[in-house]
Amino acid sequence: MERILSIEKEHFKNHYAGHFTAGVLFCLFAPVIVGMEALNRSKAGQVLDMYFSLLGIVLLTPLFMPEQNKDIRDLLASKEYPVRNVQLLRLLQAYLILTLLNLLVLFRMRLGECTFPFGTYFFCAMASCVFLGGLGILAYGITDNLAIAYMIPIFYYICCYGSGEKYMGKFYLFSLMEGKMENKIWLGTAGIVLTAAGLWIRNRKK
Repeated sequence: MERILSIEKEHFKNHYAGHFTAGVLFCLFAPVIVGMEALNRSKAGQVLDMYFSLLGIVLLTPLFMPEQNKDIRDLLASKEYPVRNVQLLRLLQAYLILTLLNLLVLFRMRLGECTFPFGTYFFCAMASCVFLGGLGILAYGITDNLAIAYMIPIFYYICCYGSGEKYMGKFYLFSLMEGKMENKIWLGTAGIVLTAAGLWIRNRKK
């Protein structure tokens, strides 16, 4: 346990604090940017679909960023603790932070007298974030390029915005605002698969 806490602490301090700060600011400025007062189910879903889902890109995509530094890459390779396990601990940290920020946004919406099923919308928001973040992780695992890893999920977001459910099918991002929640099961499951594939490819290449 001491080793795990040490790994998490060092990663957060040296590599993740900036992403965490960006995520917190992203949530704190949400009421100013999108408005979070007295929203009905559809409008609340729109906030989660079109705004909060982007947080998955910010928090999950930079999973392999520490290994961009050759010295860190060589150091990790020399340790007995597998690099894959270190990456899983980073991912767990990112998921926990994403969960806390998701709850923060939902509680803020409730304080603003928004009407929506809390538990269901929590799952739906997490599913979208995990999917977009999973796309970023997979792209990062394949290309080893953080800029491209950010671009791929952003491009997918734009495609959903421009084409609609007709072309994106079960993987349409903005279904919650239309009252359709089945898509979120597909998105969440696909996000986990994409993340696992990104981890496998990244470590396979090494």
